[in-house]
Amino acid sequence: MAIGLGALALPQNREKVGSLKSMKPKQVLIAHQNSIPHYRVRFYELLEERRPRDWEFRVVFDTCPKRYQRFFKVPITPSQFKFPILDVRSFFLHPQRDDVVWQTFFLAARQADLLITDTYLKNLTYPATLMWKGFGQKRIFWGISRHRSIPKEEQSPPKRLLEWIKQRMIRCADLFFAYTPGEKEWLIAHGWPEDRVISLNNTIDTLALRRDYLALKDKRGAVRSELGVSDRHVLIYVGRLIQGKRVEFLLDSFRRWQAVDPMATLFVSGGGDFGNKLESLAKEAFPEGTVHYFGALPDAELSRILLASDVYVIPGRVGLAPLTAMCFDLPVVAFDLPIHSPEVEYLTPEN
Repeated sequence: MAIGLGALALPQNREKVGSLKSMKPKQVLIAHQNSIPHYRVRFYELLEERRPRDWEFRVVFDTCPKRYQRFFKVPITPSQFKFPILDVRSFFLHPQRDDVVWQTFFLAARQADLLITDTYLKNLTYPATLMWKGFGQKRIFWGISRHRSIPKEEQSPPKRLLEWIKQRMIRCADLFFAYTPGEKEWLIAHGWPEDRVISLNNTIDTLALRRDYLALKDKRGAVRSELGVSDRHVLIYVGRLIQGKRVEFLLDSFRRWQAVDPMATLFVSGGGDFGNKLESLAKEAFPEGTVHYFGALPDAELSRILLASDVYVIPGRVGLAPLTAMCFDLPVVAFDLPIHSPEVEYLTPEN
């Protein structure tokens, strides 16, 4: 984030000093992904470190563990954040779903000079706060430009209506932060002015993951021995166990692979509604110790099972997972599907 050289110029008299002191910093409120996932923490830390001093950022976050873990299962410690947050409460509006939500920052958002939100319609606070744009507030949307998890021709009429509403909502923005260059190109091709779209290259803390791998690299044999897979061929899947990830397809494919390679082992880590079902299916269909389900793991424990693995597989929708695999020098097996997130662009011959 660049600061112009003019911002470094020193005032030449007391009158200018007084004028600078009276200037209020610009307020930026960020409400993204309903919460703060563990892999986004470092991004916000760097944002706080590098922000211009005449701007102040806060990030919306529900600090209640019971509530924030309904969005992302991996636990985090808000007291260790090195950036300011706006503590809110999340109200879940559907008894069986975690994605239809209202969060209590609607009025607080009015005080921001710039509001940055995700493109989710199911967080009702995001579209509701567009009201403040009518009072002069600047607005940026940061997220996925369109529904991608279901091909357009397979979407139901209600889903198509929601997509129509979403496209009109995001066009109200002053800027759009796209996840990838391909997303930026799509937006420009669909009428967005080029100077209103910025590609942020959605990512995780790859530097930290790579450091973890290099620190553990020489211990791979010992870790594999501790996990009981010294002589086995380990396939790993890390991701949310939800619709679109094709976990049942993964188990069915693994069953066929194991018929050819009896030494094959499958590691699975992630949270989601399918977790308990996966455990029961694994016990019923596979020999004991063949399929290991670890649940959602903190980074240190996840690094160990990644280190012990041989191949990283993504049976369904591709998101940020390839970046994790690359940090641990794991080859990636993915599938040519029409439902991938923008980050599928990272799967290139060079990578």
